[in-house]
Amino acid sequence: MLPDDFHTGNEKIRNMESTELVLEMVPPPLSDQRAGIARCLDYIRQVRAAVPVEAVNIPEIREEGGRRDNGERLTPFMPRVPPRELAAHIKDSLDLEAIVNHCVVHEPAGALEKWLDTAWRHYGVRRFVLVGGEHSHVDYPGPTVREATGLARRLFTGKDVKIGNICIPSRSGERERVRGKISAGADFFTTQIIYHVRELIDLCDPDGLPDADFYVSFCPVRSKRNILFLNWLGVIIDPALERWLLAGNEDVLARSESHLCATWEAFVDHINRYEHPLRAHINLSPIGRITPRDTIRLARSLRAAGESATEKPSGRFSR
Repeated sequence: MLPDDFHTGNEKIRNMESTELVLEMVPPPLSDQRAGIARCLDYIRQVRAAVPVEAVNIPEIREEGGRRDNGERLTPFMPRVPPRELAAHIKDSLDLEAIVNHCVVHEPAGALEKWLDTAWRHYGVRRFVLVGGEHSHVDYPGPTVREATGLARRLFTGKDVKIGNICIPSRSGERERVRGKISAGADFFTTQIIYHVRELIDLCDPDGLPDADFYVSFCPVRSKRNILFLNWLGVIIDPALERWLLAGNEDVLARSESHLCATWEAFVDHINRYEHPLRAHINLSPIGRITPRDTIRLARSLRAAGESATEKPSGRFSR
Protein backbone atom coordinates (compact mmCIF):
# COMPACT_ATOMS: atom_id res chain seq x y z
CA MET A 1 0.00 0.00 0.00
CA LEU A 2 1.27 3.48 -0.86
CA PRO A 3 1.93 6.00 1.92
CA ASP A 4 -0.85 8.53 2.54
CA ASP A 5 1.19 11.47 1.26
CA PHE A 6 2.02 9.81 -2.04
CA HIS A 7 0.55 11.60 -5.02
CA THR A 8 0.93 11.29 -8.77
CA GLY A 9 0.32 13.64 -11.61
CA ASN A 10 1.62 14.85 -14.91
CA GLU A 11 2.12 18.44 -13.79
CA LYS A 12 5.61 19.87 -14.07
CA ILE A 13 6.79 20.95 -10.64
CA ARG A 14 9.66 22.82 -12.26
CA ASN A 15 9.85 24.18 -15.77
CA MET A 16 13.20 23.36 -17.35
CA GLU A 17 12.84 26.44 -19.56
CA SER A 18 13.75 28.47 -16.46
CA THR A 19 17.02 26.55 -16.08
CA GLU A 20 19.92 28.76 -17.12
CA LEU A 21 22.83 27.43 -19.13
CA VAL A 22 26.12 29.11 -18.25
CA LEU A 23 29.42 28.52 -20.05
CA GLU A 24 32.63 28.62 -18.02
CA MET A 25 35.59 30.14 -19.84
CA VAL A 26 39.11 30.17 -18.40
CA PRO A 27 40.94 33.44 -19.21
CA PRO A 28 43.83 33.03 -21.68
CA PRO A 29 47.48 33.49 -20.65
CA LEU A 30 48.74 37.06 -20.59
CA SER A 31 51.53 36.02 -22.94
CA ASP A 32 48.91 35.26 -25.60
CA GLN A 33 46.39 37.91 -24.63
CA ARG A 34 45.07 39.18 -27.97
CA ALA A 35 44.90 35.84 -29.79
CA GLY A 36 43.71 34.09 -26.63
CA ILE A 37 40.80 36.48 -26.14
CA ALA A 38 39.86 36.03 -29.80
CA ARG A 39 39.79 32.23 -29.31
CA CYS A 40 37.63 32.59 -26.20
CA LEU A 41 35.17 34.80 -28.05
CA ASP A 42 35.04 32.39 -30.98
CA TYR A 43 34.40 29.43 -28.66
CA ILE A 44 31.57 31.28 -26.91
CA ARG A 45 30.14 32.41 -30.23
CA GLN A 46 30.01 28.84 -31.58
CA VAL A 47 28.34 27.44 -28.46
CA ARG A 48 25.89 30.31 -28.20
CA ALA A 49 24.84 29.87 -31.83
CA ALA A 50 23.66 26.33 -31.02
CA VAL A 51 22.34 26.52 -27.43
CA PRO A 52 20.92 29.37 -25.30
CA VAL A 53 23.89 30.55 -23.20
CA GLU A 54 22.70 32.97 -20.51
CA ALA A 55 26.10 34.10 -19.26
CA VAL A 56 29.80 33.29 -19.24
CA ASN A 57 31.36 32.26 -15.92
CA ILE A 58 34.98 33.43 -15.71
CA PRO A 59 37.15 31.85 -12.98
CA GLU A 60 40.15 33.61 -11.49
CA ILE A 61 43.23 31.39 -11.85
CA ARG A 62 45.78 31.68 -9.05
CA GLU A 63 48.81 29.59 -8.17
CA GLU A 64 48.46 28.53 -4.56
CA GLY A 65 49.68 24.94 -4.57
CA GLY A 66 48.92 22.23 -2.09
CA ARG A 67 46.36 20.36 -4.15
CA ARG A 68 45.42 16.69 -3.85
CA ASP A 69 48.33 14.27 -4.01
CA ASN A 70 46.77 12.01 -6.65
CA GLY A 71 46.30 14.79 -9.21
CA GLU A 72 48.51 16.74 -11.57
CA ARG A 73 48.43 19.90 -13.62
CA LEU A 74 48.12 19.57 -17.39
CA THR A 75 50.26 22.67 -17.98
CA PRO A 76 52.53 24.85 -15.82
CA PHE A 77 50.88 27.82 -14.15
CA MET A 78 50.88 30.97 -16.29
CA PRO A 79 49.56 34.44 -15.36
CA ARG A 80 46.14 34.96 -16.94
CA VAL A 81 44.12 37.85 -18.33
CA PRO A 82 42.16 39.32 -15.39
CA PRO A 83 38.57 38.00 -15.42
CA ARG A 84 36.95 41.44 -15.44
CA GLU A 85 38.95 42.38 -18.57
CA LEU A 86 37.76 39.28 -20.38
CA ALA A 87 34.23 40.09 -19.16
CA ALA A 88 34.42 43.52 -20.82
CA HIS A 89 35.49 41.95 -24.15
CA ILE A 90 32.60 39.46 -23.95
CA LYS A 91 30.14 42.26 -23.24
CA ASP A 92 31.47 44.50 -26.02
CA SER A 93 31.82 41.81 -28.69
CA LEU A 94 28.93 39.46 -27.89
CA ASP A 95 26.58 41.56 -25.74
CA LEU A 96 26.60 38.73 -23.22
CA GLU A 97 26.74 39.00 -19.44
CA ALA A 98 29.71 37.60 -17.54
CA ILE A 99 29.99 36.20 -14.03
CA VAL A 100 33.35 37.28 -12.65
CA ASN A 101 35.08 35.23 -9.94
CA HIS A 102 37.43 36.93 -7.51
CA CYS A 103 39.45 35.57 -4.59
CA VAL A 104 38.78 37.85 -1.63
CA VAL A 105 41.23 36.65 1.03
CA HIS A 106 44.46 38.05 -0.44
CA GLU A 107 43.69 41.77 -0.01
CA PRO A 108 42.31 43.95 2.80
CA ALA A 109 38.63 44.84 2.82
CA GLY A 110 39.30 48.36 1.52
CA ALA A 111 41.15 47.08 -1.53
CA LEU A 112 38.38 44.54 -2.20
CA GLU A 113 35.73 47.26 -2.04
CA LYS A 114 37.70 49.34 -4.56
CA TRP A 115 38.11 46.30 -6.85
CA LEU A 116 34.38 45.58 -6.77
CA ASP A 117 33.43 49.19 -7.42
CA THR A 118 35.84 49.41 -10.37
CA ALA A 119 34.54 46.12 -11.81
CA TRP A 120 31.00 47.49 -11.63
CA ARG A 121 31.68 51.03 -12.87
CA HIS A 122 34.37 50.52 -15.51
CA TYR A 123 33.99 46.89 -16.62
CA GLY A 124 30.22 46.59 -16.47
CA VAL A 125 30.23 43.51 -14.22
CA ARG A 126 26.86 42.76 -12.63
CA ARG A 127 27.41 39.23 -11.30
CA PHE A 128 30.26 38.26 -8.98
CA VAL A 129 31.42 35.02 -7.37
CA LEU A 130 33.48 35.72 -4.24
CA VAL A 131 35.98 32.95 -3.56
CA GLY A 132 38.00 32.05 -0.47
CA GLY A 133 41.50 30.65 -0.03
CA GLU A 134 42.52 27.06 -0.66
CA HIS A 135 43.86 26.40 2.83
CA SER A 136 41.75 26.58 5.98
CA HIS A 137 44.87 26.76 8.18
CA VAL A 138 46.35 29.88 6.51
CA ASP A 139 45.82 33.28 8.14
CA TYR A 140 45.01 35.33 5.03
CA PRO A 141 45.15 39.15 5.16
CA GLY A 142 41.72 39.66 3.58
CA PRO A 143 38.13 39.10 4.70
CA THR A 144 36.42 35.73 4.79
CA VAL A 145 33.91 34.90 2.06
CA ARG A 146 31.00 35.68 4.39
CA GLU A 147 32.56 39.02 5.37
CA ALA A 148 33.26 39.84 1.73
CA THR A 149 29.71 38.91 0.75
CA GLY A 150 28.31 41.25 3.38
CA LEU A 151 30.67 44.01 2.21
CA ALA A 152 29.57 43.57 -1.41
CA ARG A 153 25.90 43.47 -0.41
CA ARG A 154 26.25 46.83 1.35
CA LEU A 155 28.31 48.35 -1.46
CA PHE A 156 25.73 47.45 -4.10
CA THR A 157 22.61 48.25 -2.09
CA GLY A 158 19.86 49.31 -4.48
CA LYS A 159 21.84 48.20 -7.56
CA ASP A 160 21.03 45.32 -9.89
CA VAL A 161 23.97 43.18 -8.81
CA LYS A 162 24.04 39.48 -7.92
CA ILE A 163 26.55 38.13 -5.41
CA GLY A 164 27.57 34.48 -5.62
CA ASN A 165 29.78 32.08 -3.66
CA ILE A 166 31.33 28.68 -4.31
CA CYS A 167 29.67 25.50 -3.05
CA ILE A 168 31.65 22.27 -2.54
CA PRO A 169 28.94 19.63 -1.90
CA SER A 170 31.44 16.95 -0.86
CA ARG A 171 32.87 19.11 1.95
CA SER A 172 31.81 18.29 5.49
CA GLY A 173 29.35 20.82 6.91
CA GLU A 174 28.69 22.42 3.53
CA ARG A 175 24.94 22.78 4.08
CA GLU A 176 25.57 24.97 7.13
CA ARG A 177 28.20 26.98 5.26
CA VAL A 178 25.73 27.64 2.45
CA ARG A 179 23.05 28.78 4.89
CA GLY A 180 25.53 31.14 6.52
CA LYS A 181 26.56 32.62 3.18
CA ILE A 182 22.93 33.14 2.18
CA SER A 183 22.37 34.94 5.49
CA ALA A 184 25.36 37.16 4.66
CA GLY A 185 23.75 38.14 1.34
CA ALA A 186 24.67 35.50 -1.27
CA ASP A 187 22.15 35.21 -4.12
CA PHE A 188 23.58 32.19 -5.91
CA PHE A 189 26.22 29.47 -5.83
CA THR A 190 28.37 27.73 -8.40
CA THR A 191 29.38 24.23 -7.40
CA GLN A 192 32.67 22.48 -7.71
CA ILE A 193 32.72 20.15 -10.73
CA ILE A 194 30.36 17.29 -9.90
CA TYR A 195 30.61 13.60 -10.78
CA HIS A 196 28.42 12.06 -8.06
CA VAL A 197 24.76 12.90 -7.46
CA ARG A 198 24.96 11.75 -3.83
CA GLU A 199 26.96 14.87 -3.01
CA LEU A 200 24.18 17.09 -4.34
CA ILE A 201 21.39 15.13 -2.68
CA ASP A 202 23.22 15.18 0.67
CA LEU A 203 23.49 18.95 0.32
CA CYS A 204 19.69 19.21 0.13
CA ASP A 205 18.69 16.66 2.79
CA PRO A 206 17.20 16.43 5.29
CA ASP A 207 15.81 19.94 5.64
CA GLY A 208 16.48 21.45 2.25
CA LEU A 209 18.18 24.79 1.67
CA PRO A 210 16.87 28.36 1.65
CA ASP A 211 15.73 29.91 -1.61
CA ALA A 212 18.78 30.29 -3.89
CA ASP A 213 20.12 29.60 -7.38
CA PHE A 214 22.63 26.77 -7.78
CA TYR A 215 24.76 26.41 -10.90
CA VAL A 216 25.88 22.78 -11.00
CA SER A 217 29.24 22.43 -12.77
CA PHE A 218 29.85 19.65 -15.28
CA CYS A 219 33.11 18.82 -17.08
CA PRO A 220 33.40 15.84 -19.47
CA VAL A 221 36.72 13.99 -19.71
CA ARG A 222 38.60 12.34 -22.57
CA SER A 223 41.42 10.53 -20.81
CA LYS A 224 43.13 9.46 -17.61
CA ARG A 225 45.19 12.63 -17.78
CA ASN A 226 42.04 14.76 -17.72
CA ILE A 227 40.89 12.89 -14.61
CA LEU A 228 44.25 13.46 -12.88
CA PHE A 229 43.93 17.18 -13.52
CA LEU A 230 40.42 17.24 -12.10
CA ASN A 231 41.79 15.37 -9.06
CA TRP A 232 44.39 18.14 -8.72
CA LEU A 233 41.54 20.66 -8.70
CA GLY A 234 39.98 18.74 -5.83
CA VAL A 235 37.23 17.04 -7.86
CA ILE A 236 36.21 13.68 -6.38
CA ILE A 237 35.74 10.78 -8.81
CA ASP A 238 35.13 7.43 -7.17
CA PRO A 239 37.72 4.78 -8.22
CA ALA A 240 34.96 2.47 -9.45
CA LEU A 241 33.54 5.23 -11.64
CA GLU A 242 37.01 6.07 -12.93
CA ARG A 243 37.58 2.43 -13.91
CA TRP A 244 34.24 2.38 -15.72
CA LEU A 245 34.99 5.62 -17.56
CA LEU A 246 38.36 4.30 -18.78
CA ALA A 247 37.30 0.68 -19.41
CA GLY A 248 37.61 -1.02 -22.80
CA ASN A 249 37.95 0.72 -26.12
CA GLU A 250 34.77 2.76 -25.93
CA ASP A 251 34.85 6.52 -26.21
CA VAL A 252 35.74 7.94 -22.76
CA LEU A 253 34.15 11.28 -23.67
CA ALA A 254 30.85 9.62 -24.57
CA ARG A 255 30.90 7.62 -21.33
CA SER A 256 31.57 10.69 -19.22
CA GLU A 257 28.79 12.63 -20.97
CA SER A 258 26.37 9.76 -20.36
CA HIS A 259 27.29 9.65 -16.68
CA LEU A 260 26.95 13.43 -16.24
CA CYS A 261 23.51 13.40 -17.84
CA ALA A 262 22.39 10.59 -15.53
CA THR A 263 23.71 12.59 -12.55
CA TRP A 264 21.82 15.72 -13.59
CA GLU A 265 18.60 13.80 -14.28
CA ALA A 266 18.75 12.15 -10.85
CA PHE A 267 19.31 15.50 -9.12
CA VAL A 268 16.48 17.26 -10.96
CA ASP A 269 14.20 14.33 -10.15
CA HIS A 270 15.18 14.60 -6.47
CA ILE A 271 14.51 18.33 -6.09
CA ASN A 272 11.22 17.95 -7.98
CA ARG A 273 10.13 15.01 -5.87
CA TYR A 274 10.75 16.79 -2.57
CA GLU A 275 9.94 20.30 -3.86
CA HIS A 276 13.18 21.89 -2.68
CA PRO A 277 13.18 25.68 -2.99
CA LEU A 278 16.59 25.88 -4.67
CA ARG A 279 16.65 26.57 -8.41
CA ALA A 280 19.10 24.35 -10.28
CA HIS A 281 21.03 25.58 -13.33
CA ILE A 282 23.83 24.17 -15.49
CA ASN A 283 27.42 25.47 -15.53
CA LEU A 284 29.36 23.90 -18.41
CA SER A 285 33.09 23.70 -17.64
CA PRO A 286 34.97 22.55 -20.76
CA ILE A 287 38.41 22.09 -19.19
CA GLY A 288 41.12 20.69 -21.44
CA ARG A 289 40.64 19.68 -25.04
CA ILE A 290 36.86 19.87 -25.08
CA THR A 291 35.74 21.34 -28.41
CA PRO A 292 32.74 23.62 -28.95
CA ARG A 293 31.01 20.67 -30.63
CA ASP A 294 31.60 18.54 -27.50
CA THR A 295 30.22 21.32 -25.28
CA ILE A 296 27.15 21.81 -27.49
CA ARG A 297 26.41 18.08 -27.44
CA LEU A 298 26.72 17.93 -23.65
CA ALA A 299 24.52 21.02 -23.22
CA ARG A 300 21.76 19.53 -25.35
CA SER A 301 22.00 16.17 -23.59
CA LEU A 302 21.87 17.76 -20.13
CA ARG A 303 18.81 19.82 -21.03
CA ALA A 304 17.11 16.71 -22.41
CA ALA A 305 17.95 14.78 -19.23
CA GLY A 306 16.52 17.56 -17.08
CA GLU A 307 13.34 17.69 -19.15
CA SER A 308 12.99 13.91 -18.84
CA ALA A 309 13.20 14.16 -15.05
CA THR A 310 10.74 17.05 -14.96
CA GLU A 311 8.16 15.21 -17.04
CA LYS A 312 8.11 12.14 -14.81
CA PRO A 313 4.97 11.61 -12.69
CA SER A 314 5.79 13.11 -9.32
CA GLY A 315 5.82 11.05 -6.15
CA ARG A 316 6.66 12.20 -2.66
CA PHE A 317 7.29 9.96 0.32
CA SER A 318 7.77 10.69 4.00
CA ARG A 319 11.40 10.45 5.00
